[in-house]
Amino acid sequence: MWKARDVGLTGFKMIGYCSENCPVKTNNPNALVIGYQKKGKAMIALATWADSDISVNLCMDWSKLGIEVAKATIAGPKINKF
Repeated sequence: MWKARDVGLTGFKMIGYCSENCPVKTNNPNALVIGYQKKGKAMIALATWADSDISVNLCMDWSKLGIEVAKATIAGPKINKF
């Protein structure tokens, strides 16, 4: 999983799921998300330890992310063997 961090998090601020200021939340208490952000960019780490597959919706606060939603691009690259 940490291989995903190779995208270069230098200069990003980490905001944990327990923070009121986390710019991304989930609608499922079994899924946690950590936000990493800097001006105009963001990355999230989504994790669950549920015993089975679950459905999750991400609730993005675009203003907290500092990203204009009309110009936003979201990608979810595959992490091998994960």
